[in-house]
Amino acid sequence: MRYRILCLLVLVALATGCSRSQNQPETATGPVPQLPNIGPAPVPALPTDILVDVNGARLIRKDADQEVERRLAAIRDQIPPERLDQEIPRLKEGILGDVVRQFVDRTLIVREADRCKVEVSDADLSNAYQKIEATMPKGQTLEQAIKDSPVGEERMREEIKLSVRINKLFETVLSNDWNVTDAEVDAFAKENEARLTLPETVEARHILISVESTDDEKAKAEKKAQLEGIRKQIIDGADFAEMARQHSKCPSSRNGGNLGKFPRGQMVPPFDNAAFSQKVNEVGEIVETTFGYHIIQVLEHQQGGPMPRERLVESVRNQKMQKAAVAFLRDLRAKAKIVYGNISSPTPVQQDMPMPAETP
Repeated sequence: MRYRILCLLVLVALATGCSRSQNQPETATGPVPQLPNIGPAPVPALPTDILVDVNGARLIRKDADQEVERRLAAIRDQIPPERLDQEIPRLKEGILGDVVRQFVDRTLIVREADRCKVEVSDADLSNAYQKIEATMPKGQTLEQAIKDSPVGEERMREEIKLSVRINKLFETVLSNDWNVTDAEVDAFAKENEARLTLPETVEARHILISVESTDDEKAKAEKKAQLEGIRKQIIDGADFAEMARQHSKCPSSRNGGNLGKFPRGQMVPPFDNAAFSQKVNEVGEIVETTFGYHIIQVLEHQQGGPMPRERLVESVRNQKMQKAAVAFLRDLRAKAKIVYGNISSPTPVQQDMPMPAETP
């Protein structure tokens, strides 16, 4: 699937944002496809405020730190409060390493696109918007996601355009790696037979009115009544996604309450039982969990079973693309002059990307 790398790139940007370093080319910042960590070990040889120099493009520590804080803010509420002091330093170090590696990869890929004179037409951009839109969760539009992006609407549109340009470069340099033979698909299916059965899943969105441990019965009753009122408004025609954005206390509210697809057993039992028993598009009765009160709408329900052959083909193609992309980036790094500042070493080189049994 030629747009897989593009969609991964853009969705990462929509979720976490990116930063622009000062005193460097505009195209040398931001998220890049999630490729392995490839390249030489860092050698401290730069001023303390410079983390890495890539053929003259420099990442400034202040800008990298701002990006680390932005990404950390996106996941902070997922960390139990009692573990924050322990986890934050470790997470910061890991995120900083990612920021540096992504800066290096982004700089090399963009400059290769410059060298190859890769340009983006209006038709390219329109087609890409349609492809990305098709990957968005139900109830969320690309336009809304762009407007809600942490980096702002204008910058997000710049990132999408640049993503299209990078994707066109990959299509050009990896053009021989898209084709998949029946023999390759059969071999992949045989080698991965044990993990190619898809689980039963639902895609659902919800609205949560949270309950605190300090709430007495009266407070809980008021919160439940509030959610009952919201449910009635939705049944009477109000937009579920908009009501989730306004009222839900779950981080998924920014996505219109959409939790994506999940298998049985992933959610707490009352929520799980409700989600897998409701009819598609039905706005269910209020469900109480340890988090509070929920109303759930199931958008899609897929029964488990063997992976369809078209998805096997996509998995094999994606595996070949990943390997080709690794080799391409390794070659770019080998030709580049990369000097690191005083930072921790990136994680060891990986020879191959892990291939999941199921691809979206």
